[in-house]
Amino acid sequence: MPIFSLVMGLYSFAYAQYEKPQEIEEKEVYQFVDEEPQFPGGIEGMAKFIQRNLVYPQVAIENNLEGKCYVKFVVDKKGKVKNAVIEHGVPRCSECDLEALRVVNLMPKWRPGRVGKKKVKCYYRLPINYQLE
Repeated sequence: MPIFSLVMGLYSFAYAQYEKPQEIEEKEVYQFVDEEPQFPGGIEGMAKFIQRNLVYPQVAIENNLEGKCYVKFVVDKKGKVKNAVIEHGVPRCSECDLEALRVVNLMPKWRPGRVGKKKVKCYYRLPINYQLE
């Protein structure tokens, strides 16, 4: 069984537009926030969750495929992960991208992002690195 590692940037790319909290429209998803959404246990907790749940696709193992994919998703005002999509996938390995989406969609509720003191929906980009060792 191959061993793989996940490299997750300490940057999150959680963004939301800055406006006064009372002016925030409920349906809008923000790109710049004052306070980024946070996975329970922080970056370390997220890394452990992904390492426990991500399965390196067999086709990638057999073809010695490695690479990084970027998953973009929304963390809503209640902390739920929604609308996950691949922004940039692992070259020649759609199975890796599908597995990354599967794991992101399994995530528990996050602490939501904030603008001022108001919880908002905002984007989060997560890099997941597939690497055979």
